[in-house]
Amino acid sequence: KTAKAVFMVATIVENEVEKIWLADDNGGTVPTDLLYYSPSDKIFVYGKRFVLVIDATSNQILEKISLSYNSNGEDLNETTQYYPTIEQTEYLNYSNLTYNEDDDLIYCLSEDLGIYSINPTSYNVNYLYKLEDLCGNFTYKNSGIKYDKRLNRLYTWYSKIPYYGHLKVTDVTTNYSTVGLLTYSSDEIRGLELNEIANEFYISLNNRFLSIGFDPASDFHNNNITSTQIGSTYASSNTAGNLLYIKDNNHHKLFCFPTREIGSNQSFYMKNLTTGIVSAGTCPSGVTAACYNGSDKVYFSYKSTSGNADFRTINVNTLSTVGTDIDSRNSGISGPDYTLDMDMLNGQLIL
Repeated sequence: KTAKAVFMVATIVENEVEKIWLADDNGGTVPTDLLYYSPSDKIFVYGKRFVLVIDATSNQILEKISLSYNSNGEDLNETTQYYPTIEQTEYLNYSNLTYNEDDDLIYCLSEDLGIYSINPTSYNVNYLYKLEDLCGNFTYKNSGIKYDKRLNRLYTWYSKIPYYGHLKVTDVTTNYSTVGLLTYSSDEIRGLELNEIANEFYISLNNRFLSIGFDPASDFHNNNITSTQIGSTYASSNTAGNLLYIKDNNHHKLFCFPTREIGSNQSFYMKNLTTGIVSAGTCPSGVTAACYNGSDKVYFSYKSTSGNADFRTINVNTLSTVGTDIDSRNSGISGPDYTLDMDMLNGQLIL
């Protein structure tokens, strides 16, 4: 089934949308993650089996970096399906790209859970390691990758269907040796964020989200950690979803947004990481992506039916809604009808 995919740069303040179409002879791709590379004003977009490089000024596609072969050198043909369907992920925010500023490398988590480094100038690709060896038509639910610039570590994770979460932490300075492993036999890892100034990170599981404290001098393998639940447990299972971490001169906060079905309101939580106070707000369920505008607003998208609003702005301090929810989509677009990732680019919001 071929679907036309769309990648959009939107100025939300004026409700203006500029579209960059990613169609090609093979039907294009659904963009599931994006990363703005400021040194040369490029946008890296992860599609199912390749990474597109786009000039952020002209919107022209500069390069298509192939990921059509897995780490064993086997062709990922159309009958070999590792990537979960969007419905299976419950529309959790994808995380396939992360940036190592010190070494000027972009790390990519591929469809078959291989970890690669990409030179953002030459576009050379190097295979690093495998998060897990996949056999046959193994299907996982969601996965992600984050780079910790403070400790020079790489966090990679995935969740199996129905319930199993696996997190692997490697040290970039020692040839990606493993320094941490966490497994959850009855929970999915649904989101992960890193604290930029403290030895802790945050994960969301089926119906709760946690702070994980650790000693960087010791490896951790389901031990040597301090796990603390943040806020209340979600009343419904499988509701905790995407996390959003904010750190600047004015704010140090962590948000946890709900997933679940269309049409039900759920609580979202915000922990002030300076005071330790946890506050709650209410939002439409099925939050698919969120980002911070660098000032006083948080943007997030949520599941809805065509023609209805799917995008909200909230105040980062009061958690109240700013303005009116809008429909960020174009009814003429076929294929997935939800925003899967967003980021800021020079005051504009990339969807």
